[in-house]
Amino acid sequence: MKVKMATDWSYNIAFFIFLIGIPIYISFVLWALMDSPQVSYCLADAFCTVQNQCSIITIPFAAFLVVHSIKYDFFPSVILHMKNVRNLWIRLCKKIIKNAFIISFYLLICTTLIGIQFGRFNNNWIEENSAASNLLHTQVPHNGNVWEILFVFTIMTFLTIVFFGMLIALLWWIFGTPLIGYVIIILLIKLELGMQPAAIHLFFLKVNMNPYVIYWLGVSYYNLVVYPLILIIGLFLMGLFIRKKDFL
Repeated sequence: MKVKMATDWSYNIAFFIFLIGIPIYISFVLWALMDSPQVSYCLADAFCTVQNQCSIITIPFAAFLVVHSIKYDFFPSVILHMKNVRNLWIRLCKKIIKNAFIISFYLLICTTLIGIQFGRFNNNWIEENSAASNLLHTQVPHNGNVWEILFVFTIMTFLTIVFFGMLIALLWWIFGTPLIGYVIIILLIKLELGMQPAAIHLFFLKVNMNPYVIYWLGVSYYNLVVYPLILIIGLFLMGLFIRKKDFL
């Protein structure tokens, strides 16, 4: 009971930090990167900046919260009661998806309410004093659409949280601890975002709303939506075919 209470307290603390700290963190990042008085910003700039700069903090926190929501399903009594491991895996995935939706929606609301304070709602990328023109140092070939950027931001945030939640859960099944999944997230961040040049390009550099790329080439639906969706389907199928004796 004491262990369970301690674990619940750790979750409550993490949840409080996420609930209060993430909006503060997003505000700080936007204030630091979207504060030039000579540049005219828009909401789409905020979405690209938050996704590109804040994921190294928001995603690990979100993954922890999502995985914590399924931890009691790994108790031996629950596993034995379910009998069918495939049904248990499906139930875990449903919980991960539900919680990932809630968290991604919260991030959407935070980014929208904070981002609108730094720029206007409609895109202005083709204007000479826009953030896009300032970054590219040339005329931007397209103006983009704030609703498309909003949609992609929400979907890819949701898919990223689902992917890492399912990855941690699957590794938990195999190795009996979620720590390996957390270590993999940290290693991916280090190898992709913490090195110049990056050692690998597996996820964070691929599923990324880099403003420079978005301004110049537009949205890549394969990289931002299809690719993480393929990874999720792969993890889901792997979970279905893990035998009960391997799990227990």
